[in-house]
Amino acid sequence: MSGAALLILAGCPTYSEESQRGSGEEDGAQVATGQEAAHADPDDAPGRAEDDRAAGEDDEVADPQAEAHGGALEPVMHRQRVDETGDDGWQEARSTNGGYRVEVPGAFDDYEMSRDDGEVMHVVQARAEGARFLAQCSEGGDPPAEQLDTIAEELPQLGNVQDDRAVSYQGHEGREIRLTAGANTTIAIRTLALDDALCQLVVEASGGPFPEEDSERFLESFDLVETP
Repeated sequence: MSGAALLILAGCPTYSEESQRGSGEEDGAQVATGQEAAHADPDDAPGRAEDDRAAGEDDEVADPQAEAHGGALEPVMHRQRVDETGDDGWQEARSTNGGYRVEVPGAFDDYEMSRDDGEVMHVVQARAEGARFLAQCSEGGDPPAEQLDTIAEELPQLGNVQDDRAVSYQGHEGREIRLTAGANTTIAIRTLALDDALCQLVVEASGGPFPEEDSERFLESFDLVETP
């Protein structure tokens, strides 16, 4: 299983605004790694509502799938709860090392996750009004074109497919799929195979209507930028 698809299946970590922020630490400040990163929530995955967790389930238990495919994920937080939103509640979010930007509603986290096999995933994540907006570009894994083919087969296993179509970005091939998972979760996933990275944009909405306009703005805002 490709690392990028696995990240969606296993779930990206999310960082609590209160528990991860140190005393006096400002929004967007650099956060120390180590024990703080170990408290990332691996159960906050698309398609899994909080009330679906088993009683007493431990948030810090390592995901067995992640261990089996390239080693454990090691998160490093660059910026947390960055909030420089404009009057419309949106802002630009640039990945520190990922070489891309997106527009997101609300505050965002900027972090990366690495595996023992050398694959690195650069992630930006935001939440707004019951929806999660996640962008990630992974490098150092299998060739992006090969991963795209694999993902086209894997993602439909996440739920009931509503739409599945080919897309492109600056001449690069991609695929966009929308599916429902469980009783009240809708997920849109756009995957792009670039020259040296595989990028995915995910919008997940649970417990309410899917944010069509916000999803379109987020998906279409993706752009490559030079890393400082």
